[in-house]
Amino acid sequence: MEVQVKRSLVVPPPPRETEEVPLTVFDLVASTYHVTVLFAFSPPSRRRPFFVTGRGGAGALVVEAEFEHRGKEFLPHDGVGSRQGQDAGAVRVVDPSEVANLLLHYPSEFVAELKRRAQGKYTTFETVSAHVWKKITAVRGLDAGARTSVNVSVNGRARLGMATVPNSFFGNLIINASSGATARELTTGTLADAAALVRAGIRAVDRRYFQSFVDFGALHVDGVGGEEVPLEPANVDDPGVLSPDVDSDSWLHLELHRLDLGHGGRLAGILPAKVPEDGVVVVMPSLRKGGGVEVFVALWEKHANELTSIAYTMD
Repeated sequence: MEVQVKRSLVVPPPPRETEEVPLTVFDLVASTYHVTVLFAFSPPSRRRPFFVTGRGGAGALVVEAEFEHRGKEFLPHDGVGSRQGQDAGAVRVVDPSEVANLLLHYPSEFVAELKRRAQGKYTTFETVSAHVWKKITAVRGLDAGARTSVNVSVNGRARLGMATVPNSFFGNLIINASSGATARELTTGTLADAAALVRAGIRAVDRRYFQSFVDFGALHVDGVGGEEVPLEPANVDDPGVLSPDVDSDSWLHLELHRLDLGHGGRLAGILPAKVPEDGVVVVMPSLRKGGGVEVFVALWEKHANELTSIAYTMD
């Protein structure tokens, strides 16, 4: 059968009222600070660049939020209560110049011993995050009854089973999983107790919770629910300090060693250049010969020096 092209036509996209890209519900609860990351590659590279892009076409969602997200990710309607349960007037402001950035190297043997002390049933990230959370809480000198939380960024792509991008593509679909305890409970409890808290918080943000958050965004952000009251995130990091809390992110499975920008060879080093937010922790795979993990910590400098002296002690 012969095929002939009779006419070609480009269908223009509909006109937009604004050139700005609208925020999604995930953007509203994302951290507001920016992180510069340094990558070092060994030359040469014989391969061409490879770029990963997502694709659309998701089916329609039933717009009904299963969980209540006001009072957790967002402030309640009445605005009563301060962000993260803290008195806004008591929030300490730390100048970015006072935040020190540390890099702790935990060799494979050290990580293995930590996991053994945590009863051997928790992941490397859960165990190391719990260990660092305990140490940071100790050096901060919090009151015994003060509440402290560790917030972990959870990748919703794996939770929702979306096959649009590889599992290692991290971004755009992130919710913080939060686990909390009093300073006394955390510092006097075992490493296994702390790791159990981290795991419980992560597992609570499951597929159902992510779907509920997407539906909540459709109702209150995308206009499906007709709500006119703007959403205000419950978590705000403008003062530059997360204390008494800690944000712990895992870069262990991002497969950054496979990153190829077309102008370098094997990944030889990676490090966040400067994070101006006290309480940020990033757990990364070590590229050293002996393996292990690298733990990047941004901490108020008055606490950073003390952390380096106890970071390698085991409870």
